[in-house]
Amino acid sequence: MEIFEHNLYKDPITGRDNFFSFIQSDFQRIFGESGSVIIIDIAHFLNFNNKYGRTNGDLCLKCLSDSIYKVMGDNKDAAVFRTHGDEFTIIFRSSTNSYTENICNLIKKEYKTVLHSIGFNNVMLHTFILNYNSRINSIEEYYELLVKKSLDQSEKTGDKFSGERLLKHIIGGIIERVRDTLSYYNDAYNIALVDDVSGLPNHRAGKLFLHNLLEECKNNNSEFSVLFIDGDNLRRYNELSYEDGNKMIRKLGSIIASSVRNEDKVYRWLSGDEFLVILKDTNEMNSLKSANRIREAVEDGTKDMLYPTTISIGLSCCPGDGITEEEIVYKAEKADALAKNLGKNKVIKWNKNMK
Repeated sequence: MEIFEHNLYKDPITGRDNFFSFIQSDFQRIFGESGSVIIIDIAHFLNFNNKYGRTNGDLCLKCLSDSIYKVMGDNKDAAVFRTHGDEFTIIFRSSTNSYTENICNLIKKEYKTVLHSIGFNNVMLHTFILNYNSRINSIEEYYELLVKKSLDQSEKTGDKFSGERLLKHIIGGIIERVRDTLSYYNDAYNIALVDDVSGLPNHRAGKLFLHNLLEECKNNNSEFSVLFIDGDNLRRYNELSYEDGNKMIRKLGSIIASSVRNEDKVYRWLSGDEFLVILKDTNEMNSLKSANRIREAVEDGTKDMLYPTTISIGLSCCPGDGITEEEIVYKAEKADALAKNLGKNKVIKWNKNMK
């Protein structure tokens, strides 16, 4: 559950505002009418990590962050972000070029002193200063100006490599942040829609799929079936231990999932040993066959375990038994309850005579 502990807008190594915080900022407020930007990064940082290890690399990043904040002090007209792996962006409102250059030199001096104290004497910093004289209202305007200024500076100095290096650094940083975003999104998706015990999609994913499937069926007059599955007498595994209970849930989920077609969907439902299976484009007769095939697979697949187990299955069909999510699932649950009451290890199809 790390994603709930991780602040998306704070860099975990330095504790400072990161790229996501930067792009979400009020640009008119942090940039003002005119000012300067320092972009500062560690020279050959990848080589440093390869030679000394990521732990020492992270230490150097932390030292750079601390050096920046020590030099900056309580400057209320400045904002600092870690915008890339080894890159920090410092934004000054209403600053002169000489002031910015002085700050830049002080950071270099402080950083060199700190690294010398911990035994790293050959680490250098790259710096680039961007001066602006009109409002920057968005991330797009900022990067457009940055690219233009870096190319202009390369032409003036004749150092083509300098401009290309900065451009590659900018593009690389943005791509890395996109990857981070995708990673965070994937983590959030898994937490929201995947059951952490069985590894199957959970009830939220099931309800979402069922909602979309019902809309699809209304439009093309197709049909599908729902199987509500409940384990019989699985309490014995929970009485052994919590982990034994979870192992049995995973075993059940695996057997059920391997007993259906690729187009069918299996979900771990609300609690305990409940599962929901959605059989697409399947009528009542074929759904009964599929349900019994699952039931037999569980019985056979657990026969050599400490406590052989079975499942009870309730079946309902759309549109015959209902055309809403609540109605379809409710009737499958009631049919499952009847299967339990009639002795378990059974498949029962909902019918209108059930109470």
